Amino acid sequence: GALPHASTLNGLIFAGLMIANASRITYDYELARRYGAANTPPPDAVRRPATITEVAKRLHLPHEVVRRRVLTLMEKGYVRRITGGYLVTVEVLQSPKMLESGMLINQRFMQLTQALFALGVDTSGGD
Repeated sequence: GALPHASTLNGLIFAGLMIANASRITYDYELARRYGAANTPPPDAVRRPATITEVAKRLHLPHEVVRRRVLTLMEKGYVRRITGGYLVTVEVLQSPKMLESGMLINQRFMQLTQALFALGVDTSGGD
């Protein structure tokens, strides 16, 4: 999943921004229903900007580390500075590079789950 971001830390911070941007949708039943599918991405106006401080706290990382990495992501065009913070735009989220990266993450997660199952670990999520 680090492919488009050049490092795992950049990918982690990018994911932290995406999660913060979508938090309004996550906790609103109607918005979650409307934009819950892969083919119905929420428009930029529905998502909210995230601050460096918020992302740093969520990830338990130093503020300065997150700030520098977000600036790098901005220079590469992955993140946009808007009033109130930073936003990963729908255009970026729907780009072929990001979609490919998401599919790769999904495949690797499935491989991990299958490997755990093969080792006898209960991956069903039940008690």
